[in-house]
Amino acid sequence: MAAMTRSERVFLALSLGLMLAIFLFSSQPGDESSSVSFWFARWLAEWIGEDGAQFLVRKGAHFTIYALLGFCLLQSFGSRPKSFFWVVAFCVLFAALDEFHQSFVPGRSAQLRDVLLDGCGSATGAAISRFFLKHK
Repeated sequence: MAAMTRSERVFLALSLGLMLAIFLFSSQPGDESSSVSFWFARWLAEWIGEDGAQFLVRKGAHFTIYALLGFCLLQSFGSRPKSFFWVVAFCVLFAALDEFHQSFVPGRSAQLRDVLLDGCGSATGAAISRFFLKHK
């Protein structure tokens, strides 16, 4: 197996940083998490209401951070065989474990739809990453 390139090591470090960020966000109690997401959603609330804005921001954050994770992880594995499958599988497993962890945080719960959304985000990020790897 070939040694990792410098850019692969950088993307692996970014992946680990994203995983730490996901864990820290999931560790926030429910009221703290809601206030953070509402801070981002307050301008949307004028058009779609507070609940709709909170929902869009929270679910958008799930999709986006896992898309970034899928992108960075696939970049860290380069064009190794079957890496797309393993990256997405790892991200879904990480999402499921994170939701399980979140079920122990006051005011939070585990949501299967969040795991599915995270999986879609990671597959999207990995697909974009694959496109860039093929067009270097």
